[in-house]
Amino acid sequence: LASVAYLLTLSPITAGILAAQNTGLSILLVTAASWGLREQSRRSLFIAGVSSALLLYKPQLALPLIAWTVLFGSGVAAVGAIVTAAALYLLSYLVLGTSWLTIWLNAAGRFSILNIEVNRFEMGSLPSGIAATVGSVVGFDGYSGLVSL
Repeated sequence: LASVAYLLTLSPITAGILAAQNTGLSILLVTAASWGLREQSRRSLFIAGVSSALLLYKPQLALPLIAWTVLFGSGVAAVGAIVTAAALYLLSYLVLGTSWLTIWLNAAGRFSILNIEVNRFEMGSLPSGIAATVGSVVGFDGYSGLVSL
């Protein structure tokens, strides 16, 4: 509890929470998985597996973490990850039906388009880096290609 209270005093965590970002939750889940692997008790290894699978809302973080947890944990960690992933899949199926993945992909695509329109000048990427360094010289805005020469 003291650790959570401390984290809430950190500006990036507080800003993330107030802006409805999931950064704090992601950090919490990675930390819980790391703790579970360090402790190496049956209970903590199960928590490591569960924490890893709960991060599946960010598959680019979850899949390597699950692999790491299973590789350096034990069968208990694998069971925690598998049971949690299956429960999340079942919950998605019960709420959205058999087409839940298609619904999710469509929603993510629509959000991505809107997010790029609204936040493109705040995003860090190779195109925005090119635009920032040479864009004014060559007329490249980094998003829609060459805008003027």
